[in-house]
Order: sequence, then structure tokens, then C-alpha cells
Amino acid sequence: MWQEIWAGIIASSPNEEAEDLYGIAQLEAQPAGTVAGMFLPSFIPIAEDQSGDDMFVDTRSGKLRGCVTEFVKGNADTWGPKWPSVTAMLADLAEGLHAGRPVGGWQPVVDHGRLDWEVAARG
Repeated sequence: MWQEIWAGIIASSPNEEAEDLYGIAQLEAQPAGTVAGMFLPSFIPIAEDQSGDDMFVDTRSGKLRGCVTEFVKGNADTWGPKWPSVTAMLADLAEGLHAGRPVGGWQPVVDHGRLDWEVAARG
């Protein structure tokens, strides 16, 4: 979804090259995990919540290549990586489900045999 939105924004930019206007080349050259403030072509979406928030893998080069970051409607990727890799995210998810503890700020809840997620209490 975000790739389509940004492509539309760039395509509607008259008389200016998109990379000059939005600094895409410079943002793509930054190391993985660096906040971009927009959805880059090197971000691979892996999950969405149907309300405009997504998780993506940052495939830019650097020590955090492959990190998982949340792209939040209105705040982009401003909070940086949540997990260093998809493997770490899945391990955290499995451990959280097994222990009934929050995962990435969300509390797993089973209701009538159905898994749901609620915002985890801060504490």
C-alpha cells in the first residue's frame, strides 16, 4: 500500500525529479534502521493491520540490514526498528504467545478459540 501511495506522490510532482524532490537516493544510501520518514523502495512490507500501519523489512545495507520496523500512518518509521531481524521477531512472537506476554507492544488474547491482539498495558 505505502509503495503505491509514494509512487503516486512522486508521479504527481511536476517538473522535478522525484529523487531530487524527496531525497530518495540519499535515504536509500543511509544504513538500514535509519529513519527515512517515507516508505522507500527498499522497504519490503510483511504485515499490515488494515488501518494504515505496516511492518516492513529494511533491505538497505548496513549492520541492521533485515531489521523489522513499523510504518505508522502519520508517523512513518520514526520509532526505528522493533526487531533486528524477521527471525528475532518470530522468536519473540512465539515466546510471547507461549508465555501470554506482550509482543511489540501488543498483548495476545484468546477469546473463544480466536487469537486477538490488544494494546499492552504500560508498566
